[in-house]
Amino acid sequence: MVFIQVLLNGYQTVFAQGNLPSEEVTINKVYRPLLADAVKIASPAVPAAIDSASTLLTYDVAPHVIEVPFVPAEIKPVALVALKPEPTQNNFIKAGIGMQLTPLLDVHLSNGINEKFSYGLNLNHLSSSGSKINFQDQSHTGGSLYGTSYFKNTSLSANLSYDRDVYHFYGFNADFFDSLQLLSKNLLKQQFQNTALYLGFKNTKSTKSDINYNFDFNFHSLNHQLFGLNDSTQKENYFEFDFGIAKQIQKIHSAHLDFNFKREDFRSHTDTSINYFSILPNYQMNTKKAFLKVGVNVSVVGNEVNLFPEVEASYKLLDDYLIPYLGIHGNEVPNTMMAIAAVNPFINTYQVATSKILTGYLGFRGSYGNNITYNAKLNYTIHKNLPVYLPVNINPTYFAESFYSKANIIGVNAEVGFKQSERLNLMLSGEANSYDMNGSDEPWGIPKSKLTFAANYNIQNKIFVQADIFGQSGVSTIIPADTISTQLKGFVDLNLSTTYNYKENIALWLSFNNIAAMKQREFYNYQYYGFRVMAGAIFKF
Repeated sequence: MVFIQVLLNGYQTVFAQGNLPSEEVTINKVYRPLLADAVKIASPAVPAAIDSASTLLTYDVAPHVIEVPFVPAEIKPVALVALKPEPTQNNFIKAGIGMQLTPLLDVHLSNGINEKFSYGLNLNHLSSSGSKINFQDQSHTGGSLYGTSYFKNTSLSANLSYDRDVYHFYGFNADFFDSLQLLSKNLLKQQFQNTALYLGFKNTKSTKSDINYNFDFNFHSLNHQLFGLNDSTQKENYFEFDFGIAKQIQKIHSAHLDFNFKREDFRSHTDTSINYFSILPNYQMNTKKAFLKVGVNVSVVGNEVNLFPEVEASYKLLDDYLIPYLGIHGNEVPNTMMAIAAVNPFINTYQVATSKILTGYLGFRGSYGNNITYNAKLNYTIHKNLPVYLPVNINPTYFAESFYSKANIIGVNAEVGFKQSERLNLMLSGEANSYDMNGSDEPWGIPKSKLTFAANYNIQNKIFVQADIFGQSGVSTIIPADTISTQLKGFVDLNLSTTYNYKENIALWLSFNNIAAMKQREFYNYQYYGFRVMAGAIFKF
């Protein structure tokens, strides 16, 4: 620290020390010191010594509870725009009528989307009275009741359905028309009546042990009644039970075990029952780019045991743009009466038989963005007991299914689709097959090539337009009392329909069927409905 000492006096007398001679000094002006003339005295500060002794202080404060009343802040309402929930319109009734006295009724009722339980009911009816072709009347009546319950990590589904289809054997040669007045509709009437039940149980979320499982049960009881022609009834009861379990290992690996049991009971002039059992252990690997499945299908039919390879592999060569794949698959298939009648409803006689099928294939598929998808496949199939369909009568013509011992089939399948949001959807698909059979034999009653085109166009959710084109090559057949295979003409079927949403819950619809006015069906001697127009309304609620 530095101190500056300055003596400031006014006009005053200053006396010196006593031993000095005195002298009077006169001050003429006030002394004004300068900083430069000051005497600086250094006095550094010395800090105090640190006290190393410390004393631990203790406190003893008695707890004391103070009651403070809680006064919540006042809640003030916030102004929000009230949102009106949009009606789900899960239910609708569709009705209409068309040419050839064709009434249509379709009813759909459901509770919509529900996280715990969903259920619904479908009812439908469509019939037609052939105005130009005698005995061409046909009708379909059906309905189904379904539901799914979700609880914890599982779901339980059930579906009970009923269908009745009525056809007439109207395959008459043109020269026989004059004799039709001797026949009645009931004489040529046939009816398929089917009741079906489905039950399913599976896990919807991964379990702690990474085990997935599913149970499926299918049953149908089909009655085929021939009224005047043979006046007989054929009945088929069919059971199928599937059980699958899979264990995931290190995310990309999984081990699978699939069980399948089928039983077909057929009752007619002779009764037949066949049991089918198969077990398919397989390993699967699924990564971001590759998929691999390897296993073996152990199939048991009666007392016969067969082994079929089960291999499938694919790889994303260029992400989702190009995915080549290949595989081989084999199994034994029951040719149920339901499956046979779905191909040819004019079947008169039926016999139980099992097909053994082994197919190898390779192809590529992919997609471009969210708009374009494609798939092309080449396959080679060995089909033992191939079902074929031959006419057994001329007037009227009806069919019996036969089973060809062995056919080697080379097939090509391709499809390409285009989707633009919900506005436009296009799909083109086709297939062609070459059959290597014994000598000059042909796959009678089966078309070798098919082509399908479908288009859907949505105009501002107000007008919906749908167009369908279906074409196939003519089938080969053998006319009764002849031994030479005959090639029938192919055909093209064109349909167009449109729906107009008149109001939120009312829509009008109009459809045009068989615009190309094809004359002949794929079955020998069976003509087709001509050009048809139907119209009606849809009520949604």
